Amino acid sequence: LQEEVRNVARAVGHAVAQLREGKLKPADSGLKRPRPK
Repeated sequence: LQEEVRNVARAVGHAVAQLREGKLKPADSGLKRPRPK
């Protein structure tokens, strides 16, 4: 369990760094909309 928490903390840290650099992509950027509006 503790290692899972560490992994999440690392992932959040990387995401924050990418966000600050303007390189963070939305998690759903490669997915198609199931029902177009």
